[in-house]
Amino acid sequence: MPKKHFLPVKEIILTVFVIILIIFCFWKYDAVFFLLKAVFLALRPVFIGIAFAFVINSFAIRVVKIWRTDKVPEKVAWVISSLGVYVIFVGIIAAALYFVIPSLVGSIKQFFENFDVYYNNFSQTLAKLPIISITEKLLPPPEKIREYIPTAVSTATNALGGAARGVADTFIGFAVSFYFVLGKNSFKSGAKKVATALLSPTAYEKAEELYSVFVKTFSGFISGQLTEALIMGVLCFIGMLIFGFEYPLLISVIIAFTNLIPIFGPIMGTIPSAMILLFADPMSAIWFVIFIIVLQQIESQLIYPRVVGTSVGLKPFWTLFAIIVGGGLFGVWGMILGIPLLSVIYTEINRIISKKCENKGFVDVENFR
Repeated sequence: MPKKHFLPVKEIILTVFVIILIIFCFWKYDAVFFLLKAVFLALRPVFIGIAFAFVINSFAIRVVKIWRTDKVPEKVAWVISSLGVYVIFVGIIAAALYFVIPSLVGSIKQFFENFDVYYNNFSQTLAKLPIISITEKLLPPPEKIREYIPTAVSTATNALGGAARGVADTFIGFAVSFYFVLGKNSFKSGAKKVATALLSPTAYEKAEELYSVFVKTFSGFISGQLTEALIMGVLCFIGMLIFGFEYPLLISVIIAFTNLIPIFGPIMGTIPSAMILLFADPMSAIWFVIFIIVLQQIESQLIYPRVVGTSVGLKPFWTLFAIIVGGGLFGVWGMILGIPLLSVIYTEINRIISKKCENKGFVDVENFR
């Protein structure tokens, strides 16, 4: 008579607990999302610090490979290279603050000083079109617009407050990354000790493999995305100077920052940039949109594959899914970091499913990503 196999009590309790937790999450999904968002906002500087650490770490590794010899201890070489990369990053930020920010502020000031002139020119341009009968309804006079200034100022103040918190979190995260990078070996050693104590050898091996995928995906995506955004901003600036568009620095900065966000970033940057040029010169705005479309095609076909590469490997649907969910939960940072996070999750799921299929005799299993 064959033996009956029963699940251990621990597994039964754990299974019941997981089922109850899943049901609770679906039942109180709004409270769960609110809690997750609150935790993320509280820990946002730490997450930003981890993102910075990935970028600094990837560059520091390359610097170490360039100059280190057998005579230099590995730890000393790592500290010197990491500090060197930080000095370069701080130098770039300082140069931006010294050279770019004043010009940027000047461009913004110039735009608002000339707003009445731009508005009148824009109204006259619309007056020449067939839709003139509704022009006055669509465009109130500048004096009427000034009545909305207090509301606009209040909205802008709230936006600036959120931006100030984001800048503060970014600076704190940059400082936090310093400890992550310089203490990388200590963190790894401590994590290995904890994992060895708590996990079985098989689970430890899987955790180590997952960590490798996590580091490779995040470091490749973040550093690549930053580099791609910088290249896009520089190309936009050079192109605007060549074609004589107004406010090249202001618009190029907008394009560079918004290109940090995949898929939606180019659209988010093009709309306000075109609106700025629309008031200055409507025809210029049309040519600018054409210019950005061409530049985006060059970026997507030539620059992005070589800079970011296939470090993420998600199909367009899952990329879009990660951006929507990440942005809905955690804002801009969620849109940026959601893609590599989902890629790590799907890489692990794909590995588990492929292995189970191979064990059942299905060798040629298509990668479902």
